[in-house]
Amino acid sequence: MLEWVWYSGRGRLKHLALMRASSASRHYARVNAYFLAVGLVAVQLSRVGWRWVTASTNLELTGSTEPGAQGWIRMVGAPRSSLTGVMKDDFVSLWWNPTQALVAALIAGVAALLGVWLGLGQIRSGVSMAHKPAYRGERRMTAALHYGTAWVIPVILAAILVGLRPIAYFGTMAQWRWCPTQRVFLIAAAVLGGLGVVMGWLWLIRLGATAPARTRSRVVAFFVVGVPLIVAWAVVVWWRGLDLLYVPLFDAMNLTF
Repeated sequence: MLEWVWYSGRGRLKHLALMRASSASRHYARVNAYFLAVGLVAVQLSRVGWRWVTASTNLELTGSTEPGAQGWIRMVGAPRSSLTGVMKDDFVSLWWNPTQALVAALIAGVAALLGVWLGLGQIRSGVSMAHKPAYRGERRMTAALHYGTAWVIPVILAAILVGLRPIAYFGTMAQWRWCPTQRVFLIAAAVLGGLGVVMGWLWLIRLGATAPARTRSRVVAFFVVGVPLIVAWAVVVWWRGLDLLYVPLFDAMNLTF
């Protein structure tokens, strides 16, 4: 199905645009949504639950280089041989809180699934409204939107790459002879994720171009402008909403470093 969607020509897109949503198309979109949620959870696990600690208590918000809360585990510290003459603002140890990470993963996963389904619902409603009233009862492109989730696969792979950043955390702190840096993971993820987003967007625009001539410009305009706005809004709300939730939640659970 991935190949069928990714390499679809104009004739196939026309056929797909006329297909109505079915149990099979819903199942396909559901599976991709689950995998996307897993990828987004991996992103959160690479940034939540970790704590870099400097050599100076004066530079720490808590006034201490040791955790005052429960559940923190010292994962790795800078080699003793490298601590001679270390600057006060240098990081000397890396801590991890598995409880904090687990709570963040559960919340992020549920929020991701809700965001994906709400986003798809808004896009489906937008596509329906973009068609002129004479075509709305035909439920055009409803199956296409489900099968179009094939383009989130590169995004999922990009999210998993971001989730592998702790390898760089360990390598940097332990001063391994060689390890990929955070920048390597982020650049690779940006290229892969950007490819999926751009190609998926262009695919939707091509799909919109198969609409009936009388309503084609409206549908294409929605895919060009409306879909990016909906996706961007969903990502911002998910990202900022989680950050705003984590702080008071972890404080209440006594998980803050």
